[in-house]
Amino acid sequence: MSTLTKKKAEAEERRLKKESGGTAAAAAAASPNEAPVLMQEGDKRWIVRNQVGVPSKKLRLELDKVNMRQAVRIENCRFVYLQIKGKVNSITVVNCNKVQVALDSVVSSLDVLKCEGCDVQVDNSAPTVSIENSNSINLYLVNPAEARATKIVTACSSSVNVNFPSAADSEETVERAIPEQFVSRIVPDGARGYKIETKANETFS
Repeated sequence: MSTLTKKKAEAEERRLKKESGGTAAAAAAASPNEAPVLMQEGDKRWIVRNQVGVPSKKLRLELDKVNMRQAVRIENCRFVYLQIKGKVNSITVVNCNKVQVALDSVVSSLDVLKCEGCDVQVDNSAPTVSIENSNSINLYLVNPAEARATKIVTACSSSVNVNFPSAADSEETVERAIPEQFVSRIVPDGARGYKIETKANETFS
């Protein structure tokens, strides 16, 4: 078992202990009003919506007939583990809670919006990962070479952690937090004017 896998297992165990009082009652309270959906919409998009498991046993779903021209939208799900097998064009995770998404690759972008306590694992490549208005998000970039090519954009989010292979040993995992606080200064722009320069606050980075 790799260090990355161990980290995920330990994090999940801590999470389950914290939520142990919930079970079916918690799922019922979090359950969306609409019926669950897992379907292909036209030729270019898959929809996973209103899927709900329980804290002690996540609902396991799989998309294995995707292709690189298709987008995947995961919306309003709770306590779900979703595996996406194959390369897709893009993935959007919206308004989800305690959801784990494991994927191979995306051609363009992976977006996480308005989510809480979610894990996303990228086995190969994701050129851009965007995380907005979300809390307690763990991003796992498994491929050593591709991880360093990934651009991560965050906005209005807290407790976002990125896990990636160590440069010294690819079996070891490094975890780093995305800065939440920044310092801005007015500095010369080199053209007889001024600009705003913003850097992460080193105290919190």
